[in-house]
Amino acid sequence: MPPRKPYPTLNGTHKVKPEPLSVIDQLLFDLGVTAGKWRETKSDRYVKLYRKIYQQLRDLEWAGSLDLDALLPAEYMPADYLERFNVPAETKKLSKPSKPRRSTPVRQVIPQATKHQGR
Repeated sequence: MPPRKPYPTLNGTHKVKPEPLSVIDQLLFDLGVTAGKWRETKSDRYVKLYRKIYQQLRDLEWAGSLDLDALLPAEYMPADYLERFNVPAETKKLSKPSKPRRSTPVRQVIPQATKHQGR
């Protein structure tokens, strides 16, 4: 394959155009973006989109694993993915995270001074 030709950029330097992503790489990228949008919004809309993109990958006979940033919590991941990687049943359903506790000031108990009693 011949080397790719450089192209001009706005500041006048030349860079080599990157190779276009394959269909699978683009779908994997889309999964990561969709997972990020879900983390920002917690919207079911992104869970549905995520599962649709994941199914497109499976239809292309993709059988790899996903990067951590492209994963959703186990309860939202496609069952097929969880079964392929033997995710234990107890991690499939996550409990809601508890609200952080407000810190209460620690009260220091200072012993009372007692009067010195003479003999």
